Amino acid sequence: MGKASRGVLWTIGSLALALPAAWAQTAPLVGDAFFNPGSASNFGGTVNVNVGGASGSQGLFLFDLSWLPPGTLASNVSVATLRLFVNKVGAAGSINVYAAASAWSESTVNGTPPPAAGILVAGSVPVSVADSYIVIPVTGQVQAWLTGAPNNGFLITASPPTTSVFFDSKENQSTSHPAVLEIDLAGPSGAAGATGTPGATGATGPTGPTGATGPSGATGAQGGAGTAGAIGPLGPTGATGPTGAKGTTGAAGTAGAQGPVGSIGPTGPAGATGPTGATGPTGPTGPTGPTGATGLAGAAGAAGLINNGFTVAAAQSGDFTILSTETHNQIFVNNAINNDAANSNNITLPLSTAVGAGYTIGINVVNWGTNDGTFTVLTQTSDTIIDQGGAGFGPFTSLGFNYQAQFVTDGNHHWYILVFN
Repeated sequence: MGKASRGVLWTIGSLALALPAAWAQTAPLVGDAFFNPGSASNFGGTVNVNVGGASGSQGLFLFDLSWLPPGTLASNVSVATLRLFVNKVGAAGSINVYAAASAWSESTVNGTPPPAAGILVAGSVPVSVADSYIVIPVTGQVQAWLTGAPNNGFLITASPPTTSVFFDSKENQSTSHPAVLEIDLAGPSGAAGATGTPGATGATGPTGPTGATGPSGATGAQGGAGTAGAIGPLGPTGATGPTGAKGTTGAAGTAGAQGPVGSIGPTGPAGATGPTGATGPTGPTGPTGPTGATGLAGAAGAAGLINNGFTVAAAQSGDFTILSTETHNQIFVNNAINNDAANSNNITLPLSTAVGAGYTIGINVVNWGTNDGTFTVLTQTSDTIIDQGGAGFGPFTSLGFNYQAQFVTDGNHHWYILVFN
């Protein structure tokens, strides 16, 4: 037996010694189990009685009171205690002990439906130390069972639900500490002992001296008796008049017929419209929409057609490509030599991505002969020429005398025609 069990038995024994002619009885444990509410599983044969934890387990203990001496009355029960051995503490807390309100069997009890809890026997009993006993007073409940209340044992719940404790069951062969219900019974009082011999009477103390009597006060003179007045004559008693006869009760009148139910009156006019309620607060500003796609670059203003210093001479008036490194933006083309359709010029623009957005090329074509030649503006393979209306086309060809044009790029494979005359 461990230190904890010795301490508990000493307490119970002290209670028994404090009561006259009392002796302890242990009621046999005939059933112990636990159940999980909502679960159909039976835990009557396990080595522990679980209370609390994640499943919300509830414990059950049943004792046989028929083993008490025949004729035991509730008034004979001086003290009753429920002793449980704490095998393990998952989470310290407290337990509540109830009288079970419905019958149950160790081999079949489960949580569908679970046994009901009756009256509270002991509330908020602390449980925090494993491998120790807890002792719970249950005197009132045992007296109630002996008075005639149904004995369905005790039902134990966790308080708060986070509490998780494990008590030994009678099936636990490892620690062998099943629950115990100990009942202290008080027997009849013994015969009164003989009266002891009276002690000797003590000596009478001396009588104190009598105090002096004070002087009596003077007696006042007695007044003379007054003369009684004469009694007047008694007047005659008037005669009592006769009681009138009780009139007959009139016949009950006939109940009038119930009048017809009146028709429902017309609906009253609609009430005036109530005042308009106050305007509610402005709702929060919605999120900013996504930024739209960047539009095409606007057409650049027409550049003045002037000579910035780069001129293709008559001897160079054949086909040529404008280099991306050219710093002049005005190109003169002279068709004076062999000026006819067979000697027209092809002018290829530089790559748009090489010169960058906003780069402008001006082209002047001068024809000095009698036959007007032509010139064609070409682009690099990946570039396209687009007119001011947004339509695209391939090589641009023109026939005329003194032709002038300007082209500007967005730097992204597009050349736009700005001037054409």
